Amino acid sequence: MGLGQHLSFANVAAGTALVVALGGGGLAVAAVAKNSVGSAQIVNSSIKGKDVKDGKLTGKDIKESTLAGVASAASVDTVRHLTANPVQGQSVPLLTRGALTLTASCAGSPGTGLASLQMTTAVDHARWVTSNNQDEDFTVADGAAGFGQVSNGIAQILVSATTPSGEAVHVMGHATASGTQCRVDIVVVG
Repeated sequence: MGLGQHLSFANVAAGTALVVALGGGGLAVAAVAKNSVGSAQIVNSSIKGKDVKDGKLTGKDIKESTLAGVASAASVDTVRHLTANPVQGQSVPLLTRGALTLTASCAGSPGTGLASLQMTTAVDHARWVTSNNQDEDFTVADGAAGFGQVSNGIAQILVSATTPSGEAVHVMGHATASGTQCRVDIVVVG
């Protein structure tokens, strides 16, 4: 007997059912229309990075509240804009970050203010650096270091300081003085 004599509708139907049962997933995927799969059809954690085409994920696809901070920026926890307007003979505390303290100061001779940003440390072996100077062993005994000192004008402030334990501040801004009035206007990162 040849093969043609044993093929019947029942044999063909049974064979087709067996193929569908064993390989059904492939058959179902072929029947899904393009762009018809949504979040209801996706099992949590089933989509991996390799499944996302490069350049196809945009900001609107991301829920911002699920994002963590940038690991390499862990030491930068704040950016602050600080200002103070001390009068002659007055100092105004601006910020203490760990052992480092920043103060706006207005010193000077009678009738003439000398504006500056003062920085002190509460630990030995701290360090500060400016564009043209540095103190590699900034200690408690050093007292206040002055930056942007100016009388009747404006001076740039640009200084970075760190402590031995890694606390750091990076300061950009300016100091101004006119008569007995002083102003320190800075942005502090760290």
